[in-house]
Amino acid sequence: MDALLERILRLADEKKKEEGLSDAKIEKALGLPIHAFNKWSTGQSHSYVKPKYLNMLADYFGVSVPYLIGGADISPIPQVGDGLSDVHKRLMNDIPNWTQEEAAFVESTLMLLRAKRQSQDSQS
Repeated sequence: MDALLERILRLADEKKKEEGLSDAKIEKALGLPIHAFNKWSTGQSHSYVKPKYLNMLADYFGVSVPYLIGGADISPIPQVGDGLSDVHKRLMNDIPNWTQEEAAFVESTLMLLRAKRQSQDSQS
């Protein structure tokens, strides 16, 4: 099973535990066909894990699309207005418009910046 499916299923399991929901209720809320989660978990179908559904799934589970597709564990995403700088707000507002390639590029850039910062911190 790929990282995307694993994360979707894990997030659905967490949502079910936290809110007492069933697969059917989550599927209905997301507009997915009945038994979609079961089909995903058994490998029978990947039909609704398409780029056009990523924003909807990410919004529902309160995570970023880069996280959903297997990026760094940066979930949940901060909300605009949570004391973020103007740069952060512009980035947060722009994320839903990113392609998967753009999201992957930004994620890899962030990973490089974090590694550089950690290296500098350890030398201090």
